[in-house]
Amino acid sequence: MKKLFWILILIFLSTALFSQKVEYAYPRKSYLKELSEPSRTSRDVAPEIIATGNVNYIIGGSPEIVAPNITLSNFSTDVEGMKIYFTKNFHSNQDILELTQNFGGVSENYDQSTGILILEGSHDAAFWQNVCRQVQYRNTSGSPIQEIRDVTFTLISAIFIPSTGHYYEFVDNYGISWTESKDNAAIATYYGLQGYLATVTSAEENFFITTELGGVGWIGGSDHEEHDHWKWISGPDAGTEYWEGRYPSHPTLPGSPVNGMYSNWNNGEPNHYFGDNDPEMWEDYCHMIYNSSVGPIGSWNDLPDAGTSGNFTPYGYVVEYGGMPGDPELNLFSTVTVTVTDLQVTDIQPSAGGDITIDELKSIAFSIDAYDPGGSPLSYSWKLDDTEVSTSNNYNFTTDYSSAGSHDVLLYVHDNDGSELSYNWNVTVNDIDQNLIVNEILPSAGGSISINELESIAFSIDAYDPDGNPLIYNWEMDGTQVSTTDSYSFATDYSSAGSYVVTLDVTDNYSDNSLNYTWNITVIDVDQNIVVNEILPSAGGSITINELESIAFSIDAYDPDGNTLVYNWQLDGTQVSTTDSYNFTTDYSSVGSY
Repeated sequence: MKKLFWILILIFLSTALFSQKVEYAYPRKSYLKELSEPSRTSRDVAPEIIATGNVNYIIGGSPEIVAPNITLSNFSTDVEGMKIYFTKNFHSNQDILELTQNFGGVSENYDQSTGILILEGSHDAAFWQNVCRQVQYRNTSGSPIQEIRDVTFTLISAIFIPSTGHYYEFVDNYGISWTESKDNAAIATYYGLQGYLATVTSAEENFFITTELGGVGWIGGSDHEEHDHWKWISGPDAGTEYWEGRYPSHPTLPGSPVNGMYSNWNNGEPNHYFGDNDPEMWEDYCHMIYNSSVGPIGSWNDLPDAGTSGNFTPYGYVVEYGGMPGDPELNLFSTVTVTVTDLQVTDIQPSAGGDITIDELKSIAFSIDAYDPGGSPLSYSWKLDDTEVSTSNNYNFTTDYSSAGSHDVLLYVHDNDGSELSYNWNVTVNDIDQNLIVNEILPSAGGSISINELESIAFSIDAYDPDGNPLIYNWEMDGTQVSTTDSYSFATDYSSAGSYVVTLDVTDNYSDNSLNYTWNITVIDVDQNIVVNEILPSAGGSITINELESIAFSIDAYDPDGNTLVYNWQLDGTQVSTTDSYNFTTDYSSVGSY
């Protein structure tokens, strides 16, 4: 009975202890949101952060604005804050990122040990764009290290590794199983990127997840398909085996990486602790340790699908986004460079880097006047679209009609001691539409033309576009389109008398570049011959009759032009009829010639 009592007490204490949520030992960053489920966002609403180029911090000079032209666009909601930090060649004892001024409603916090500047506050994108354009770099050392620093701008809500472009989320769901975590991650989307249970393939990635997400838990490794053959089950690495066996010193199944793949097992793991008797307790799933009393935070342990209890209760899971087929390209972060140098610049033209727009046929005179305070000679390298174009202190960028597009002009200046400067200009050359060339136009390049009815005019043009665009023709007569080729035949008949306007418009359908011609045509009325259907007694000639006989003259005729006919019958010069007939009569006194 006493033994039963102590067993009940032990069960009660175990339940009381292990039913309580164990706190994660690594501190959560204040700006991180706690997520109870992963993201469900589409590409259509993805914000964009665009910043390019380099700035030069001259040792002994003033602080430099890091990204004066950064843009934030496509933000449908307010931004809760920005994260600006060094991603290459950071030196904690000298490098500083800070705002040039105070902004109302913005909390500024720079961590000197990590090189991370956190700016918090809920504002729209336009506000944050202005704030980001006031982030400056300065150096606190008397002898700064002369290197190029990378500085990255992103949202505080976008947790990613710059080297891979993959994004991550920790979903806090205490006690969730590995299977449910995997299923939840598979239906997650981060601005169109497909989610999956994280696959950790490098020390950089493992450290990032451990220190940046505010929590760790299930990741996408499992040996459920075949015990002691650990594979990544999800994401772009699905099916990749990374570990075979158990822990390295296991007496019968010593484990080791497969093909040098990365792993971060805790000491003595994986160990398949509960054996093979109970499938529900098979330790087939990879979980990251979150409490240092168990092992280093972020190291790995194999657990059953539902975990166990206490410090082995699943704390949640890590969702990774990126690298999947069909993933869109996101611009949720941008990186610029800061060159720390002792080289001195007295003049640079046309500007110290930036964006320039010109038209074709225009040019830009680039030049720099710089020196090394130590007296070392400087070397110059100008590059146009990665091709070196000059090694002097100047370069003339010229264009022609084939230069339209975007071009990168880079300048590198260095001395013999390793000091350097660099500038980057993004040059946009606008396409200028060349004038259309006319080889021949008939009958003339516009003007006035007169022709008679029944005559015609053959209009034609021989022209081309030097830019190679096809030409579009539009011939119109009195405002009505009559041809869309390079020619038009103006034909007339007996009803065409009058005035006409023929126009020709030729374009390349690219810009306002066009040819325009106008002809004023006069068609002269031509009187048609009168048509005789019948004439009696004959169409002229000699006729002999006797006295007392008569001759019935008549004509059946018409004017095709529709004009009224005028008749004039005359007998020996005297008009005898004005109709279409005349009756010649005789008597006994009529003998003679008429």
